[in-house]
Amino acid sequence: MSSDKTRLLALYDVDKQARSLLEQGRPGDALAAVDDCLASLAAAGIALPADKSIVSSVRRVRAKALVALGRKDEARATLNEVVRDPLLRTAGSLELGILLEALTLRSALAESDDLDAALVDLERVVRLERSHRERVEPLCRMALLWARRGVAPLALRTIALVTGPADFSHTGHYHEGLVALELGEPERARAIFETIVQKKRKAAPLAAAALERLAEARPTRAPRVDASAELAAADALRAAGRCDEARAAFRACLRKDPLAAAAALGLGALLLDASGEAPRAPGPDDDALDEAEHFLELATVLAPERALAHELRGRVHERRGAHAAAREAFERALALDPGSASVRSGLARALTALGLAGAAE
Repeated sequence: MSSDKTRLLALYDVDKQARSLLEQGRPGDALAAVDDCLASLAAAGIALPADKSIVSSVRRVRAKALVALGRKDEARATLNEVVRDPLLRTAGSLELGILLEALTLRSALAESDDLDAALVDLERVVRLERSHRERVEPLCRMALLWARRGVAPLALRTIALVTGPADFSHTGHYHEGLVALELGEPERARAIFETIVQKKRKAAPLAAAALERLAEARPTRAPRVDASAELAAADALRAAGRCDEARAAFRACLRKDPLAAAAALGLGALLLDASGEAPRAPGPDDDALDEAEHFLELATVLAPERALAHELRGRVHERRGAHAAAREAFERALALDPGSASVRSGLARALTALGLAGAAE
């Protein structure tokens, strides 16, 4: 049997075996099966196929086993390999499923220490997921994370996407109650939970348990911390052209003060520059562009009067080929800064792409 067939059969077999072991609650055995298979192929001098998504599928299973074993750093490293696999950009149903699960797992790992990283991955899941039903869970998690981050407008905007008439099980409304709790609105949360219990929907047991927890004292949100020194240092590094250090400094500023609008704008601008200029469809390797969009959206909410934040969001939309959204962002920027030549140029490009070149004059 050829080495190509040998390695493919081995990978498909271990993928199936490891998934079965995980379902049986045996993550240690699943990890050992995967690692033994990969080691055997390496010892035989058989390279992993670069043109088959089975490699990422096996790595995904390996990451799930590592998560179950509490080995989070190794799991993150493995998930990073999956997310960066160029084969997943083909967007076939199998490849897309692998990518979406990897992003979801990576976001869950990031929740405890980097809310922005978790949100970036969830935002990508929502953008790539084709089924509205499958978007509900990541949208609920996004709303909770925005609330935990203290950005009420984005939390409320996100949860509103899943609390309409189609929310028959009241899953979205249950999370709306959780968002209200995170935002320090216990009475509003109580009213939401009580309504769910009265309607006896699928989420009623969860809502009843939440009502019981409402009797417990909830910690108050910590006051904002002055991060002006960190912001000044980041601005100085950017002015000196030390972009990598500036990005790290802006992130440090946001860790100290998550609501620092200038830091979000500065970081978003640097990430947008780092992502290149050529328009392209979103893919699993667009980390810088996805992060840029995240921080620039945050900047427009925290400082809606800043024309630059809206202009740069317009450039992100333009890069993705979303010309209607780009037009809207450039128009907002122009309303705030009518004299900006760069904004007028961006708006003209968006209108031209939409077949409305005459409106740009």
